[in-house]
Amino acid sequence: MNRFSLIVLVLSFAITTPTKAEDKDGRYYVEGPITCGKWVEFRKEDSWEATTYRAWIAGYITAYNKQTPNVFHIMGSTDLESVELWMEKYCQENPLKDLSNGMRALTDELWPNRKRTADD
Repeated sequence: MNRFSLIVLVLSFAITTPTKAEDKDGRYYVEGPITCGKWVEFRKEDSWEATTYRAWIAGYITAYNKQTPNVFHIMGSTDLESVELWMEKYCQENPLKDLSNGMRALTDELWPNRKRTADD
């Protein structure tokens, strides 16, 4: 194998290999985090903040779908309203945890029933 072919092979592997965007300890920055307790308050008030975080949850799901190998749609046949109800229960039980912790727990729970392709 010549040098050019080896470089092309290595680059193609690097480009197509899925990677995780987190540090060596599995941590990553979350934009706009709030505590679960605060999110439950916003939902009770049906405030503009609740609407903002509904959009944040939908964005989290979309990003998860885009970035996670072997996932077309993590929610499977679950709807967004059910996700919000699940999150409310999680947040009532874990008011000091960050909303992103709840989303990570949710995606772990949804994993077995995810859609792997558009045809699932």
